[in-house]
Amino acid sequence: MFHRNNAQNEHILASYLQTQEFLSIDTKALMHEYASVDAKALQQAGFQNALLLFREAAERIPAYRDFLKRHNVCAESINTYQDFQNLPVTNKKNYLRAFSLKELCWDGNLKGLSLFSSSSGSTGEPFVWPWGEAQEAEGALELESVFPAVFEMERYSTTFFMGIRNHSLFLRQSTISR
Repeated sequence: MFHRNNAQNEHILASYLQTQEFLSIDTKALMHEYASVDAKALQQAGFQNALLLFREAAERIPAYRDFLKRHNVCAESINTYQDFQNLPVTNKKNYLRAFSLKELCWDGNLKGLSLFSSSSGSTGEPFVWPWGEAQEAEGALELESVFPAVFEMERYSTTFFMGIRNHSLFLRQSTISR
């Protein structure tokens, strides 16, 4: 059994509420709206979301904060799409293998991360990373929402095979049914 602090509980609750909000979206209406949205406005909204995630990661993930510091990047100075494109690229050598698993986690905290995943090792050596119940639940709920829309599951019987192990776990947790 994992013990969580209030911040972890709040994060899990926030993730759950965001996922519930996501699942309540009428996907057909959303796709219609998406098709009618100005591409530049959509790109700007996507950039703003990426920028918010970048800033949160720069603040809360010890390894990323240190990585940016080593590359003389001040997170607050990243404001434009061009700034974002000039950020140093992370990879297994300069980031994932340069820091401990704990340093690579939000708030430097491994607590509550109950599962481990592994890359295929196509570069010669697999990489292992932890994830928790919130990510598993989010993944399962997102699949429940996305698959019926993408595969028109209410219209067709759909057989679906996954080659990626991580998504198989999400499928196991989801309750997709016809």
